[in-house]
Amino acid sequence: MIKTRTSFYRYPLNKTPLNLILDKNFLIKKISNLKEKILDKTKINFVIVENDNEINVFFDDKTFNLIGWQTKDIYQNVNITYLSLIQVNQQIDKDLFKLPSQN
Repeated sequence: MIKTRTSFYRYPLNKTPLNLILDKNFLIKKISNLKEKILDKTKINFVIVENDNEINVFFDDKTFNLIGWQTKDIYQNVNITYLSLIQVNQQIDKDLFKLPSQN
């Protein structure tokens, strides 16, 4: 979902690069055939091209946790997402990701 000052836009997950990033098997298959780049001596970067989309995926060089990704939208605007305070194997409230109702 994209929120602007005046409205919300909902996009199906399968129409976004996030769908590919969340697919562990897809990621493993893709990066096993790619050459990694080391950035700032702390990040491992892979560039994935899929369906005319270029996705830069970043992993921590010590834990190998996914820490972010970078994409370009159809207007060539760069979108960068970084994950912080990563916790693994935690139970979460089932309502955490509940979307607000639309009028």
